[in-house]
Amino acid sequence: MPFSKKINKEATPKRVYAFLKLVEYKEMTKYELEKYLQPKELNKGNNTPFTAVYSFVERANLIEIDKDFGESITLNNIESSDLKDWDSYRKFMAKLLLSNENSNFLKFTSWYLQQEKEVFNYSSSKEIQKHLSGDIDTLIEDDILGWRFWASFLGIGFLSGGIIIPNTYQRIRDVLEEDLSIKRDIEIPFEEFMQKILIKCKEFKSCINGNNINFGISNGLRTLHDQKLIQLIKTSDSTDIWHLYRTEHEILEDVTSIKINRW
Repeated sequence: MPFSKKINKEATPKRVYAFLKLVEYKEMTKYELEKYLQPKELNKGNNTPFTAVYSFVERANLIEIDKDFGESITLNNIESSDLKDWDSYRKFMAKLLLSNENSNFLKFTSWYLQQEKEVFNYSSSKEIQKHLSGDIDTLIEDDILGWRFWASFLGIGFLSGGIIIPNTYQRIRDVLEEDLSIKRDIEIPFEEFMQKILIKCKEFKSCINGNNINFGISNGLRTLHDQKLIQLIKTSDSTDIWHLYRTEHEILEDVTSIKINRW
């Protein structure tokens, strides 16, 4: 599994996508792919962008080598429909990278979301690294730099000034687009909604404390509400009240139910 321990900053979402699209287009050997994807002047030893990307797709088991056909490379465990556009690719990669709770990628994502507004005190990836502990304290500055590209791509937040501003709007939207079991156009209890979201978004689990929802997830829900993709509702006589991270907004804090609109 890629990024289970280290997060190579050279294996960016765009580079991995370009590699997979090229393999989809035509079967080639590793050497031929490298010629297409990496100019000769960048071939400096083993630590190159192509090497990083190849290692990523190999560890993800997204390619296979046909030993009987000149060692040409073909796609494996990924369909053309997963590569048809940027949105489809993002949803596929979210399932790949955010499903293994033992991976450092998911552990660091959860840790980062738990920091809430504290992230604004981190001026750089180097500064973030100083605050790591436990299983993820082995991550170095370059790992965090690599994580930023994927976190922004997967919808964990927005990249700004060297940090990811937590806002899970895109992540939640992707889940809603794929999980059609979540009822549309009718008001449902907010607890029912959150139970379904937490099944799909394992990185959110440590960000919910009882009925309290942290900063990044609250930002995502409010953004979806503002774009009229969902409606956050507070019913005065309800006893099951959930609490968003308090901020100046139409939805100040309390929520009891939600309506998912069709789009």
